[in-house]
Amino acid sequence: MHHHFSHAFRTPMRSITRFMLLSILFAGAAGAQEKNRFSLEIDPATYALGGYAVHLRMTTPALPGWRFGFGAYALDFPDLFVDMNPDNKDESWDVRLDSGIGLFAEFTPGGKDRGWFAGGQVAVQRFQVGNEQEGTAQAEFSTLLLMIHTGYRWFPSASGLYLQPWAGLGYAGKISGETQVGSRTYAVSPVVPFMTLHLGYIF
Repeated sequence: MHHHFSHAFRTPMRSITRFMLLSILFAGAAGAQEKNRFSLEIDPATYALGGYAVHLRMTTPALPGWRFGFGAYALDFPDLFVDMNPDNKDESWDVRLDSGIGLFAEFTPGGKDRGWFAGGQVAVQRFQVGNEQEGTAQAEFSTLLLMIHTGYRWFPSASGLYLQPWAGLGYAGKISGETQVGSRTYAVSPVVPFMTLHLGYIF
């Protein structure tokens, strides 16, 4: 089943994307005489859940303490995630976050690239859901996720390798697609808590 976003959604999402990209390009040009730095992060837990997560970040001397970037991710939802919404608990749902694409902005006080940080993200996520009681039927839908998060970036050595535990709380709303599979309807949770550990390397 092919889904498309409504014009009402595409316009603000494009505006957000353009603003973020222009901000990064402007900051990069302003700091070009010094040194912009890039970092690459993965989330090992997503690979264990049949998916992936790759994030690219950039820091620039023009905006000390700020990091901007984007990420792409996917995973099979464990029962713990599905059961967070009581309406879905013990209802035999099979849920996959098939693709997520997000833009991120984070700030570390003191203009540093390590230690405590806080930030936010906006992401579009596409899901596939099925139910054991409904045979092989599936439904697909997309959500818009807005999340605030905080975490800690720790460098165990001078090699550039770092560990980054973080936790966030977001709001998700369905923007396209269907959540009904046969006679059953998957309940999309508007409140999304999340926590994980990233492994990263700064260049």
